[in-house]
Amino acid sequence: MRRVLFVAESFGVAKTLGKMLSKGHLRHSVTPPYSQFSMNFQGKPTQVSLTYIGGHLMKWDFSRELNNYWRMDKLKRLFDAPLRCVLHPAKQKMIDGLKEHAKNASTLVIWTDCDREGERIGDEIKIICRQGNPNIEVYRARFSEITESSIQSALDNPGQLDNNIVEAVNCRAQLDLRVGSAFTCLQTLFFRQNYPDTFPRDTPTQLVSYGPCQFPTLGFVVEREKAIQQFVAKPFWKLQIDHVKDGVKTTFARDGGDEFDPEKARKRYEKLHGDCQATVEVCTFPVEKPRPLALSTVEFLKLTINNLQMSASEAMESAQRLYAAGFISYPRTETDGFPDRVATSLSLNYYTYSLSELDAAWGEFAAKMLENGGADPRNGDKTDNAHWPIHPLRSATRHVFLHLAEISNFREDIPDDNDWRVYEVIVRQFLACNSRDAVGLVTQATIRLGDESFTATGVQVEDPGFLAVYPYETWSEKSAGKYDGGETLNGPQVQLIDCLTEPPPLLTEADVITWMYDYGIGTDANYNTHIDKLKKRGYVHSYENGQLRASILGQSLIDAYTAMENLLAHPQLRAELEKDLQEISKGTKSKDQVLRKHLPVYRRLFRQTEAKLGCFKVEFDRHYKGALDRGDFYKQPAVMQPQLSLRQAH
Repeated sequence: MRRVLFVAESFGVAKTLGKMLSKGHLRHSVTPPYSQFSMNFQGKPTQVSLTYIGGHLMKWDFSRELNNYWRMDKLKRLFDAPLRCVLHPAKQKMIDGLKEHAKNASTLVIWTDCDREGERIGDEIKIICRQGNPNIEVYRARFSEITESSIQSALDNPGQLDNNIVEAVNCRAQLDLRVGSAFTCLQTLFFRQNYPDTFPRDTPTQLVSYGPCQFPTLGFVVEREKAIQQFVAKPFWKLQIDHVKDGVKTTFARDGGDEFDPEKARKRYEKLHGDCQATVEVCTFPVEKPRPLALSTVEFLKLTINNLQMSASEAMESAQRLYAAGFISYPRTETDGFPDRVATSLSLNYYTYSLSELDAAWGEFAAKMLENGGADPRNGDKTDNAHWPIHPLRSATRHVFLHLAEISNFREDIPDDNDWRVYEVIVRQFLACNSRDAVGLVTQATIRLGDESFTATGVQVEDPGFLAVYPYETWSEKSAGKYDGGETLNGPQVQLIDCLTEPPPLLTEADVITWMYDYGIGTDANYNTHIDKLKKRGYVHSYENGQLRASILGQSLIDAYTAMENLLAHPQLRAELEKDLQEISKGTKSKDQVLRKHLPVYRRLFRQTEAKLGCFKVEFDRHYKGALDRGDFYKQPAVMQPQLSLRQAH
């Protein structure tokens, strides 16, 4: 019988694949993590061995001759030293198992996630399996969701690994290794030499690390804090009319807006204060509140962060578990439009029955949508040409999700209820997107007083539309008073109100992700990981309300690079690289072309940083002394202890 090796990326995907394809006849091997089952593959009876590898099996590293590069005089060599692709030591047993199983297989089918990183991991699997069996036939299964129809389609139409995408990942990994290693060593050695009590040499795991994507992200947080610190409140004045009719007080705001010139504000007030009569004009018109677009990763993260008080990493880990278990489609996608309304309606038709058994509100809402013509998704214009928007695939109860952690190898301290809450958001968003816009009636009452006009605006919701199933947006009704057109008001009271401008708020994780997306740094696969790394490295602190503040070290590093007048803390460099990586993926540029373009830029910035290392000391001393004076001990990075001293700074 033909023998085929199936290799998935995660335990959850492997487990769900095994259940689907084995039809309940899955046998576990005496050499875990392998399972066996029989099936027909490409029209032939086949014995399948199924396993997972849990991420990368290989990594890029410097050649052995440069093993000890932790010296200032060696660091510049990191930009052109030879690189080698090495096996992960922790994965050696898994690697040996792949080679051994490949020896007995005629075919390898790769089931890694269908994104850039998954393509590179698939290439690593191919390389290792061909070391065990040079003649093994290799296929790449392509799928966006773990449903029987999608998996069967992937089996019926197996493809090949996309070498362009693999090269894009290799390019990014090689550049990040060179740049990250050089600047991490430079920063760490400097701080250890100048602040040995704070950054001791005997804790080698405590690095002052640099990441080409993390530092622009950190820069967003620091720049917002700086804007708050430098903010100076400015006075302005509001002119408004408060009028009471039938016991209801209505506020009319000046149509010309707020006034920032005190003299003009006073003159306007004095001119209007003497007028004792005003005419009211009333108009009404319909208005629509649009339903949400189909769900991309960026919007999913913002939705969960803002409404579930979860971190981006917690939200993505829950989504990954839901995907692996077959409850939702692939959660990493830039696409915000459904290409097939018919297929979407079929999916909605399924929910009419399944959801009605679990949640009356969802089921009834879906049923009414079908009665009124079926799904009508509100689509955006973005697509990654690989995956549909995030959407639910099957129904479940809260009880099911209490056991979902069993199919995942993520950390165990995540509250079980997170998975249900994330699933609920995705279901409600899917139904809302495919529903209809909310409709309201706006009433505007306008007072003409002299040559000025003041308006009160009210809204009455006539059809809640998608809002009936989507609690993450509100549309509050507001009265504009009960006035008749042409009505004359006697003695309207004009008020001049003193106000002050307010500083911008601290950034939240949702804000940072929005900025990363807008500036083109990071991808839907790693937005959450960059923020997570900043927290773990002690560069930012996150609070219960989701706001982020930079630590002393985080502020010092960004301000030092700003003082050096280089671009390491700005998003332009990374954004340019991300564009070039897309070109490699499309085959319009080569990896070597992109490396030749970007490495000289970072090498020049490295020399510039070496020449201005004193900026690190100036900024760290300044920020630490300021924190001491203010008592802002929350700003200490993780590596710093409460007894941190500045003895080395004097």
